[in-house]
Parts: sequence; structure tokens; C-alpha cells
Amino acid sequence: METNRRWTLSADLGALLSSGNAADVTIMADGVWLPAHRAVLAARSPVFAAMFRHDVLEASEGSVNIADINQEVLQQLLQFMYTDEAPLLECVAPELLAAAEKYGVTRLKQQCEQQVIMDLCVENAAASAVLAMVYSCAKLKAAAISFINSHYQEVMATDGWASAMREHTEDTVEICRLLRDATRLESECKNETPEKTEEDRGDLEGDLVALLESADSSDVTLMVGGVPVAAHMAVLAARSPVLAEKLKDTPNGTLQMDGEPHKELGEALLYMYSDQLPHPESVSDKLLVLADNYELCVLKKYCEEQLADQISVNNAVSLVVVATKHSCTALKRACVDFIRSRIFDVMDTAGWEMALRNDLEIMVKICKCVASAERLTYGEEAREMQKRVLEEAKSGTTRELQALLDGGAGVSAQDEDGATALHWAAWRGHKGAVRCLLKAGAAVDAKTELQQTPLHLAADNGHAAVVRQLVAASADVNARNVDGMTPLHRAVMAGHIGAAEALLRARSKKGMWQILHCGSETNKGEISPLCPGDDNNCH
Repeated sequence: METNRRWTLSADLGALLSSGNAADVTIMADGVWLPAHRAVLAARSPVFAAMFRHDVLEASEGSVNIADINQEVLQQLLQFMYTDEAPLLECVAPELLAAAEKYGVTRLKQQCEQQVIMDLCVENAAASAVLAMVYSCAKLKAAAISFINSHYQEVMATDGWASAMREHTEDTVEICRLLRDATRLESECKNETPEKTEEDRGDLEGDLVALLESADSSDVTLMVGGVPVAAHMAVLAARSPVLAEKLKDTPNGTLQMDGEPHKELGEALLYMYSDQLPHPESVSDKLLVLADNYELCVLKKYCEEQLADQISVNNAVSLVVVATKHSCTALKRACVDFIRSRIFDVMDTAGWEMALRNDLEIMVKICKCVASAERLTYGEEAREMQKRVLEEAKSGTTRELQALLDGGAGVSAQDEDGATALHWAAWRGHKGAVRCLLKAGAAVDAKTELQQTPLHLAADNGHAAVVRQLVAASADVNARNVDGMTPLHRAVMAGHIGAAEALLRARSKKGMWQILHCGSETNKGEISPLCPGDDNNCH
């Protein structure tokens, strides 16, 4: 399957992590090697930054062995550093909090702390209090102490409390002391303003902008008009498929970009590192061309919109030529409409004369459009866009899908089997495409001719992350297909544990989780979903 192209910094870096493209370091946990990128790790973690800067351990040889973090937790830590999201945070919050503390990923530590607070219960209260003591989590400490104070008899009867006493005696002594004044502790925590330190890490965008500005861990030099600009192969390769290909042929780490305008390249770099779009007044046709050349689709779309608001008699012709050459339908339409309304003023400009000399065939087509009363859009185009939405959802090319949706394409089209674009994206596990379609208003419980919902298809193929996306969008976890099967049935029958757990968790939160055992000898003792048939067949 081809690598998905997405359209935000976090999605592009997430795809980079998943693919392992341009990886220059490997990290081992539980005997499994995970490919990663020094630049991203250094940007997000002061510990990794120092490790690479001073060639600590095996880092100089391109590998780091993590002994005290299991593979699942390490994967979530890496996922957060690349995307600002840890999809399984609620499942591994305590362990992930410890990892975030060790590597200085402060923002993740705060999110883990909040998750542990949300998950406080009698069974884990003692462990949570110890966790707060060990890793200096003020809010968690106050919440855990308050909880234990209110449920001390139940908590002190648990194995967790006994374990805390045996394995963390000094911390338990402190917990007991704090229990005497739980109210004051909670009040102090609420009024506490945490001090910011140099090691506090920001969000993904802020950390990568700081990396760009500092040139720390840079491994690429862009030569622009003879001026060197330090950059990072991982970020460039993640954001631009064109640069990813070019960088494969730069063994010395130097990429000649002498033909690119320096100012516009700087704005494009800032966008690639942060998703930050330039001020409207600084948008130019040169920036649009650069964005198109490097397949920065969101930046290109933004430039197109801004330039459409800047059309004048003097620049209308140059803009319509650029729009034609770089397939900017909306900008081309706006330019043609403007030229039609001011045709003789525009024909009297130097731009018109220059375009006739240098881009004659384009001007012939533009004149035909101007002379025609028809708009540049047709009914056929709308139908074609609907077809393309289905195709992009199947392939998972999120960048192109988003461009279609931004251009007004609908999301309700169905194929011959009644499947919508959301069905296809869910079936093939394209998280980015699912996110785009849901934001565009796709029907989360749309059904095919066989009454399959997108959730059925995601569960049937074991795409747990997509299952969680659909559930978060209020998908019906109890929807039944023509065979009476729910998504949970499909996940269990196919042996997809992750998808089944996600569905069970969703049911539990809605107060509908039931664990039943079916009657055959082959599956006695196994957890199965609610049976669709006669209740007498289950026990």
C-alpha cells in the first residue's frame, strides 16, 4: 500500500514515523527496533537532544537501547513527539507519565497526569498517589489524596494499598501524613502557578520552529542564491514528497535551490515546520508557484484564496497565467471574471502584451473564456469531483482529498454497492481520510446495501485507531448488518483484539457493556459480543 499523504504537520510527521522513511536513528525496546529521526526527537525532548549532542550511549552509531520502557509505551511516546497525540494514552497513562518525565516531554506528562486523575478509583488510588509522589505531580497528588480521604476504608483494604506500603514505604508515610490535611492540599494545588523552566517543552509546532531557528541537529543545507540555510531532512521529507525525492540524491547533505526566491522559501519553510500560514499581504504568486512545485497543497490553497482577493487591472493577466499553469481553478475563475468586467483596461497593460508574447496558447484559451458567458464550472465537473472523492478515500491520499473537499466536493456519493467515501476510508484504515470526511460532514452511520456501517468495516479489518475515531464521532456501536452482526461481532470473529477492546470500551462508557459466553465447546470461557440471536443460546 502506498504511503498516505496528509496535510497537517502532525499528520505528515505521523506518516513519516509509521513509514520509517528518512530515519537516521533506531530505538530498541523489548528487543524490537523502531526507526526514528534525530531532528524530531531532539526538538521534542531535551534528554534526546543532549544524548545526540554528546553522542551518549550508542546514539553516535545511530541506535539507542531503552531498557526501562516497554515497546507499547515507547511507541506512544514516539507517537506523541511526532504528532502531539498518544492514541492509547488512556490505556497506558501511568507508564507513559513515567516515560514522559524521564525524557522531559512535559506536555505529555501533563496529559497523562490528567488521564490518571480521570481514572481514579478504589483499586488504583494508592498506586496513583505513589505515582504522584515519585514524579512530582501536584494535581494528581491532591486528587489522589482527596479520593483516598473520602474512601479510605475501601482503599486500605485493596492489594494496591498493601503493595504501596511494602514497595514505597516512605511515600506511603508521606501519603498518610497528607491524608490528615487533604482539604488544604487540594486548595494549595488549585492556587499553585507552576514555574516555567527552560526545559519546559511546548507544542509540536513551537518545538519545531525553535529547532529551525536554532539549526540544532540540522542535516541538510539548502543553498539559496549562494546563501546556506540549515534544515532537517526528516521534516522536509515528511512535508513535501518532491523534496523527499530530491533529498535521496543529496549524499553530502547540500541541496541546490538557487532558482527559488529567498523570501518565499523562508515562508514555505516556516509553514513546513509549523503549519503557520504567512500574512495575507506577504502572499505572492511566487509563493503559490513554490507551494505547487513542492506539493504543499494547503499552502497553495491558501495562496490561491489570498491572491483571488488581490486581483487588479495590473496583475490580472499574470495571475490568470499562473493559475492556468498551476491548476488553480478558483483563482483562474476569479481572474477571468475580473478580466471580463474590465477587459479594455486590462488589455491596455504591459502584462497583457507580455502574456501574448510569452504565453500565447494560454491567452487564446483565456480570451475564449472571457468571450463566453459560461462560467468555468460545469455540472460534469461536480460529478467528477464526487468520483474523485471516492477514489482518494480508497487510496488514502489525504492531501488530495482535503483539496477536493475545500473545493466544494460533497461526501455523500456512493458506489454501486452503496459504499460512501467514509466506508472506503474506514475499510482501508486511512485515519487522515476518515478525519477529513468526518469534519466535512460525512454520515458516520451510512449503510451499504448489506447494511454495513463504516464502523463495521473498520472493525472487520482490525483498524482500532479508526474504530476509536468513529466512536468519538458518535457512531452507533450496536448497528447491525443484514446478518444481524454488530461491529463488535465482526472484530471478535476476525480476531482483532485492539478493535474489539475499543468497541468494548465504547459500550462500557455508554453503560451497555455485557460479557456473555456462547454455548459451543470451542469458545467456552472466551469473551464474546452480545449475541444477535435467541438469548437462550447464550449463558
